[in-house]
Amino acid sequence: MKIRTLLPNSFAGYWILGLAFGLLGALIGFAVSAAATPVYKAHAALFVSTTGGAPVSNASYQETTASQQIALSLVRLASSQVVTERVVQSLKLDMAPAELAKKVEALVEPETVLINLTVSDSSPTMAREIANATAFEFADFVAELQLKTAPSTPRPTVTLVQPAATPLIPVSPNTFRNTGLGALAGLAIGLVVANLRRGTSRSVSDARQFAAIIGRPPLGSVPRSRNRSKDPVEMVTGDDYVMEGFREVRTNLTHALKDSPSGIISITSAGPGEGKTTTLVGLAIALSDAGHRVAVVDADLREADLTELLGLAGHVGLADALAGRCGLDDIVVTPSSMPLEVIPAGYPCRHPSDLLSADGAEKILLQLSKLYDFILMDTPALMAFTDAAVTATHSDAVVIVARYGDLAESELESAVEKLGKVDANVVGGILTFAPVPHLVRRTVNAHHRRI
Repeated sequence: MKIRTLLPNSFAGYWILGLAFGLLGALIGFAVSAAATPVYKAHAALFVSTTGGAPVSNASYQETTASQQIALSLVRLASSQVVTERVVQSLKLDMAPAELAKKVEALVEPETVLINLTVSDSSPTMAREIANATAFEFADFVAELQLKTAPSTPRPTVTLVQPAATPLIPVSPNTFRNTGLGALAGLAIGLVVANLRRGTSRSVSDARQFAAIIGRPPLGSVPRSRNRSKDPVEMVTGDDYVMEGFREVRTNLTHALKDSPSGIISITSAGPGEGKTTTLVGLAIALSDAGHRVAVVDADLREADLTELLGLAGHVGLADALAGRCGLDDIVVTPSSMPLEVIPAGYPCRHPSDLLSADGAEKILLQLSKLYDFILMDTPALMAFTDAAVTATHSDAVVIVARYGDLAESELESAVEKLGKVDANVVGGILTFAPVPHLVRRTVNAHHRRI
């Protein structure tokens, strides 16, 4: 069985949602570009000049002006039916002249006598062929028109000065732009969804909210462990932020239990996967580091998460002692990896709640209280079984573990209500998977730089 480590579920999680939407948008933009038919544009340049006409003063200026005006008049002929019909016939194109006209665009460069002829097509070679053919047919058509003009009228001449080359890169679709726009749109949508989720969320994600529900101030919060070790001790002690969180919990817990007769504490949660078992290990280590004698008891006789986490599966334990198969001395184990003494869950039993509610459970706990300063008991989730409520009746205090931003308020309220029905002494709660406050991060980092 895998024990969930302390993972964050904070505002960073909402950014992750936004980035996920951004990645999805980028993929959609890329897919749309990949599925679209590419469009290539070939460009040809034509020069318009004029000759003839009545002699005037400043002839050079007049000819230039006349050429510019004529170029503006002639540019519309480039995509005329006469020109496009000739292009279709010369290239033997399988399209109507009107269809070809939609592919041709001719514009006069401002204050010049140059006409830029652009042809769009899905084939770069065909775009080039059509552009050059259109330029030649257009020039021939203009030359034919000269024969019908009066001698006194300026006669235009169209010359192809820059033939169209084969375009290498399509102008559409723009894959880079579409992917970027898709990513930005997806990111924006993702952040909106994340903010809506954050605004409408009824999950526990605030210390005051947590305190209001459990009726006690929180004992502290614990962030995700950055240590990826599978060993529970290394995972907890290998991250300064995590250990500082447990030290805060230790301080507040020992203050809350200053009048406790035996130091028996039940660690529970509303549901599974909230980091309860890992939290118990970290708190036990923090108490041991402060010089306290600590024993941890796996009172979850159904799942035995603590027993498996510490590698003690198959060892006799609490269930065996409660069933009368062995004594207390037989079930106490000191793992080599922990400065603690552990009582495993023992062999599986049919009715754990019956065993835990028997007088034998209270006797064993009283015996342990004479040997240790604190006895931390790992119990099942409150909403699943009655075991945790039964164990709470044998405890001086109950600590509720809640996963930050994940546990619903209603679930936590129901768990607290269950404990209230057995008059359990809830001394506080611990928020797991919580973000590290900026001030704590800065202070801890500054301390490490000094040492």
